[in-house]
Amino acid sequence: MRKIHFFILLLLYLACNQNSTNPEPNNLSASDIIPLNDSTRQLYYNDAVYIEYMRQADKEHTLSSSAVLDEFNIGQYYNDLINIYQSSYKINKRFLDNITRIHNHYHYGIRQIHVAVDTNKIWVKNWLNDKKIADIAGIDSIIYNYELDILESNGSKNRYNFTLTSANPINNRLLAEKLSATDEFLYAEIPARHPDWSSISMQGNQDYKNYIFKYGWGDCPSGCIYQHTWEIKVKGEQISLNIEYGDALE
Repeated sequence: MRKIHFFILLLLYLACNQNSTNPEPNNLSASDIIPLNDSTRQLYYNDAVYIEYMRQADKEHTLSSSAVLDEFNIGQYYNDLINIYQSSYKINKRFLDNITRIHNHYHYGIRQIHVAVDTNKIWVKNWLNDKKIADIAGIDSIIYNYELDILESNGSKNRYNFTLTSANPINNRLLAEKLSATDEFLYAEIPARHPDWSSISMQGNQDYKNYIFKYGWGDCPSGCIYQHTWEIKVKGEQISLNIEYGDALE
């Protein structure tokens, strides 16, 4: 019986160490962080855009709603992510060693919309001739207001395919709905999202934010076999580990 109790206590101890919020001995310092460069800052800006994108996607909207993402919110998320990175050595060595691997890799897709146009549509000749004007008010206003570029891609006998791209952060789901509502397209859809091997999301509000850093590995193109997660609490300028859990890191 004592042996059974010992093994139960041992398993509980190991579990607590793997999924822990308790402070660990930390001999790390700011000098252990890889200095930020422009490309890393751009990645964190993309992460901030995607956080705002996902939060907007959860809200109710109508076709009259703006598809522009809130730059103020994006700026706040970006500043938080930069501060978390610069404080990563304070969390623990596991977080410091893996933080550079964790980003939202789908960010590129939120700036694109794929559309198909029937070859019998007379206005499509304008797009084929590199003109942004379709002479369809509903389409032209969207292209103009959201500063969309029009790129032709491979089509078929009965349709022309285009990719609409934006240099600015947009809610492409809502924009695709707006385009579909014109009844001028065979379809208007956003790029398919493939399983991410890592992601950064956020829960909370301006007073208290919980950033969730999820790192995955092992056959990730199919969805990742293993995952490890850190939830980082941000309150003002204070940054701390809320909870850590998941598979043991390699």
